Amino acid sequence: MAGPGIKAADIAKIFDPFFMTKPVVKGTGLGLSPEEISKVSVPNRGNSRPPMATLPISGVGRSVLVIDDEEWILSLTEQLLRREGYSVVAVPSCEKALAILTTQTFDVIVSDWKMPGLNGIQLYEHLKAKAPESAARMLFMTGDVMSDTFEQFLMRNGKTCLPEPFAIQDFRLGGMLGAK
Repeated sequence: MAGPGIKAADIAKIFDPFFMTKPVVKGTGLGLSPEEISKVSVPNRGNSRPPMATLPISGVGRSVLVIDDEEWILSLTEQLLRREGYSVVAVPSCEKALAILTTQTFDVIVSDWKMPGLNGIQLYEHLKAKAPESAARMLFMTGDVMSDTFEQFLMRNGKTCLPEPFAIQDFRLGGMLGAK
């Protein structure tokens, strides 16, 4: 059974989490979960069945520590990065992240900036003082509104904050996750 088709402008976005063409009340927009899938669509004509193509895996051999106090965001981020081939450790607090960071290093640390207890900014400041190489590999994410103070912190420290919802290519940040 063919669907209604996908507009050309939307094709590049179909694997992005939270992307949707329906109003917000009609669905969650959690995106497709590709194993092997191709994308060919003509608006108002549905999908054809070309040979299957495999998405490239770009994270093989690279590790990411993900920190977020919201379980669904933590789980979704972990799944997205694993799907790209990354080795992922996901924890719900900066305190747990600090314990892990005493014995393990990561290519990238992705942390929510606003959490109860030790927050992402405090984690960054701790790492900057004790493990500057880890602090240099840190970026932030948030589903919250960024305050002027947080934006100034980002600029002062040359850090990036990904808004939630986000697209997987946002994690790559010009090769940040692609380079080792």
